[in-house]
Amino acid sequence: MNVNAPANAGLASHSGILPRPAPASAPEGAAVPPSQPIESSRPDAERLRESMTDSRNLKPRGEAEPKLAPKPGLGSAQPAVIHNISRFFALGSKETSKLQAQGVHLRENSRNRALADKLAAALKPKPFDAVGNRHFIDVIHKAEALPAALRYSVLALIPAELCKHLNYAGDNMGAVLQELLTASASDFKVKYRYFLMDKISRAFGNPLFQKHFSTAGSQVIDQLQMERTFRNFTGRLQELIIQQNGRSLAQALTQKPACPTSQSTDIDAQTICDETTACTVTPLVRGLYMVHDHEARSDLWMLLENRTVSTSPDVRKSLLTKLIPAIGCLQPETNRVMAFQKVLEAISALPSHLQSGPVEATAAYLHRITDPQDNASLFNRLVDITDAAPAEHRAFFLATYANTLATHPLDARTTLFAKILEDIVHVPVDHQAQVVEVLALGVGALPQGIERTQAYDAVLAAIKQLPKVEQARAALLLFTTIDTLPLDNTRHVKFVAAIDFVKSHPVEQRYPMLDQLQESIWCQATYETELHCLEEFLTVLQSQPPEDRQRALSVLYDTGFDIYDDSTRFAMLRTVFREVAKLPQAEQGDLIPCAAYHARDIGAPYMAFLFNDLVQCALALPPEMRGHTFDTIGQHLRHSAATLADQGGPNDQLPPLLNALLDTADVLPEAMQVALLAQIKESAMDFPHGLQADAAKAISAKVNVLAPHLIQQLIDLRAA
Repeated sequence: MNVNAPANAGLASHSGILPRPAPASAPEGAAVPPSQPIESSRPDAERLRESMTDSRNLKPRGEAEPKLAPKPGLGSAQPAVIHNISRFFALGSKETSKLQAQGVHLRENSRNRALADKLAAALKPKPFDAVGNRHFIDVIHKAEALPAALRYSVLALIPAELCKHLNYAGDNMGAVLQELLTASASDFKVKYRYFLMDKISRAFGNPLFQKHFSTAGSQVIDQLQMERTFRNFTGRLQELIIQQNGRSLAQALTQKPACPTSQSTDIDAQTICDETTACTVTPLVRGLYMVHDHEARSDLWMLLENRTVSTSPDVRKSLLTKLIPAIGCLQPETNRVMAFQKVLEAISALPSHLQSGPVEATAAYLHRITDPQDNASLFNRLVDITDAAPAEHRAFFLATYANTLATHPLDARTTLFAKILEDIVHVPVDHQAQVVEVLALGVGALPQGIERTQAYDAVLAAIKQLPKVEQARAALLLFTTIDTLPLDNTRHVKFVAAIDFVKSHPVEQRYPMLDQLQESIWCQATYETELHCLEEFLTVLQSQPPEDRQRALSVLYDTGFDIYDDSTRFAMLRTVFREVAKLPQAEQGDLIPCAAYHARDIGAPYMAFLFNDLVQCALALPPEMRGHTFDTIGQHLRHSAATLADQGGPNDQLPPLLNALLDTADVLPEAMQVALLAQIKESAMDFPHGLQADAAKAISAKVNVLAPHLIQQLIDLRAA
């Protein structure tokens, strides 16, 4: 045992704290933390050990640990942290330098993020604020101080924000994209460079950007500058693709690990081809319209289309769908025709289950071929290609073609319509309704005259071949085109044939077709044919349930009978009201006011007949409905009385109208009689002087036969 050992050595060994050896002088060249020398920190360390020992001995058993204060961040407090640590532990220069470097990095990262947030916020000013290109260019220049990732996050916002403010910009905004394109060639990684160029190309494809580019003399987008910018863009994109040197671009964009070596080389090569082609075609096709020279623009489109030939079918389908809309910017039309021919070749080479997207796009943009013969030739070829598709796809394709019929040149539509109608026989019966319904709507897009009439008959014949349950909807759509047929007896004949078609269907299927047909009643050539169509319509309506009849009659009253002369209007109103009287009384309450509204402005003696019909119908109603109905009738009668002097026409029209109102008063309840006579008496005071005496005499004769209490009520009402 060492007799020179300290007395507390045993305690120290049991307490787990070994005595620190005596301090020695630091060797020459040893690193000392800059905050405090090692020698000066050791007494503090001794005091810390003693306090720790005391706390272990004195802490009550089971006492909860005190909660630690939240750790301060390593921002501005970093020097103090290093200072405190160096007081207790002898750190070398490497550890201290590492902590200091981390603090500097965190502070710098915090400043960069704050700057990036500030720049991003500056790109989104208040709505409708006029923003100039200087504003965006300043943001681009300030973002140069940011690291690549943060710089990209700011720059990527600019193209979309730029397009939002094009309508309010007062200067050349195209300069911003040129500046942004220059910034994309900096120290960005491949993925940042490509993604930023993709954002720029989305601005090229923005409809608002295209509108300003196409506006002659636009101050917002300088055409010449943007053409140069697009050439520069094309070159930069090509350089980026070449730099990959056959490597997978998708891996560079997503930073995925390389494909396993066990994977087939052919598959890897095909994948790289697909990725490279997609990343080339997609951005370039958005700005294709900016190539000034027409032949160069067409050549670039052909080059992009040729690139798709070597891609896999899925990728080719996607790229064709993007290339087809760009055909519209090709000039002259011969170049568009050649482009569509290339597209049709590519579609025919696709598997049938992948043809839908390119076929829809082709059908939607084929109207850009304005020559009827070229248009019809390309259309027929497209239909022939899809004829080879499976049966379940064929109906979809034909419906797509029929849906775009109205966009084609007028002279070509009849040929296209006939081609679609001819191909319906190749569609399974259970899918034919889909095509026939769209064709029914397309009848109105055909040239006016015999061609449209023949198409109407052909579609109606095709509808009759459908299953019964599918005929009603297709017929309803076809009936919407009756109003577009020649304005002669053709409409009348087709309306009557349509009524016969409706009669052949069950009652529960009729109302939607009747609801559509009643609009065609009022589009006939003469009043007589309209009245006949109305009678035919009401004949079928009688077999419908009361709620259907009530709805249809309500719509009829809203049609506008005031366009006819009094005799025709009277015949129509009375014809409709006869059907109202046949309804259950519970259904009549809402229709009698409609009839009273139309009856109030018709000339005498028609008004008297109509109001007599209304009053008789109202008297037959249950007591709880009668009061409201009579109030409505009385309201419209008082309106007629109040406008007696304003009826216009010769003065000899006033006495018959006055007599008609007085005759109607005879059948009214007592209270309504008094109110109506008071209104008539007041209105007669505005009659011409030559008629006032006769009017007063007729009114007095009517009043004198009233019961005494009614006369008194009339006197009181006049006094009030």
